[in-house]
Amino acid sequence: MLDAAIRIAREKGFKKIILETISPLKIAIAMYKNAGFKEIKPIVNNKRVD
Repeated sequence: MLDAAIRIAREKGFKKIILETISPLKIAIAMYKNAGFKEIKPIVNNKRVD
């Protein structure tokens, strides 16, 4: 499902995907890193779309 979301975002012209999670989700974080995501500093005042 993650691969499909990345593919669809690329097809729609998105250049960047920012994904938020919490540190206890170690397996999820490993999956995101394996998919090419990199850890960055938290974004303050980020407008969420959910």
